[in-house]
Amino acid sequence: MDITKFVVGQKVEMTQGIYSNKGKVVEIASSSVVVSVGETTIPKDTEFIGRRHHLVSFDKAGKETADSRFDRLGLGPKQSGPGPEFGSWELA
Repeated sequence: MDITKFVVGQKVEMTQGIYSNKGKVVEIASSSVVVSVGETTIPKDTEFIGRRHHLVSFDKAGKETADSRFDRLGLGPKQSGPGPEFGSWELA
C-alpha cells in the first residue's frame, strides 16, 4: 500500500478479521499515516476493550503500529494483550 497517496481529510476503511471500521486521515508522514477513528462495527455480542474514538497510526505497509495498538487497548509495551480478535487494524 502506498500511503504517500493519501491526503489529509480522506476517508479510509480498515479491517481486522471479521471487523471493519472507517476513519479519516489526519496526518501523513513519509513512513506513517494517522487516522482518526469513530464508532466501530464490532458485533453487539462482542465485548469491546479500549476506546471507541481514537487515533490509529499505520506504518508504510498499511498495518497498525504496535504502539498504536497498545495505546488503543490500554496496554503497556511489555503486555501481550488480548487474543487475536483484538489484533492490529490494516488499511483496506
